[in-house]
Amino acid sequence: KAKKEGYGSGKIYILRDNKPVMIRVSTSLTNGKFTEVVSSEIKEDDLIITGDLSEAQGPNRPPRVF
Repeated sequence: KAKKEGYGSGKIYILRDNKPVMIRVSTSLTNGKFTEVVSSEIKEDDLIITGDLSEAQGPNRPPRVF
């Protein structure tokens, strides 16, 4: 069940020219797990960076999915 709480702003990183680029976004509806992100700077084929695996090592490392 979505709530209307959580309207605000934030930042995300997308990959452009193989480099992370920060984009400021507006946040909208959320259910605590998923949040709608609104930005005219995000394009349909943009790759969104969702985590940093550079420090991940050992058995607690999340699986790599290709």
